[in-house]
Amino acid sequence: MSGSRLIGRLVESLRCLPGVGPKSAQRMAYYLLENNRDGGRQLAEILGLAMDKVGNCSECRTLSEDAICALCANNRRDRSKLCVVETPADVHALEQSTGYQGLYFVLMGHLSPLDGIEPQELGLTTLEQRLAEGSISEMIIATNPTVEGDATAHYLA
Repeated sequence: MSGSRLIGRLVESLRCLPGVGPKSAQRMAYYLLENNRDGGRQLAEILGLAMDKVGNCSECRTLSEDAICALCANNRRDRSKLCVVETPADVHALEQSTGYQGLYFVLMGHLSPLDGIEPQELGLTTLEQRLAEGSISEMIIATNPTVEGDATAHYLA
């Protein structure tokens, strides 16, 4: 890209987002620089804060600013049910679309031997320990309907 090296770096940085190719990244960069500098500054500030402050819940592994997320800390949730999902986005989707009131366990991915993702990368030891505590009477496997998601569900079952 000719012109400013800084603009080029901004465009390249935006390409780290899923589905954002060179043209989309360039449009975003120029939009922020030409039309919405305040929005760009706010985006940069919140992005920096999120990268520094958001981690994983120690119980369910979803993304949270706190050591224990709000769902796990909520005493009104049904602690006998555990829904196993692939990503924090899946937790959000289920919370928005269903009346499920149990707890979650987030795998942070799915089994994919070709990509080097094996059971230990999914925190299955932690899940096994959680199940061994004895308070879970029902485990719902809600992996995505893909080959990898189905393989993960089969492994969990």
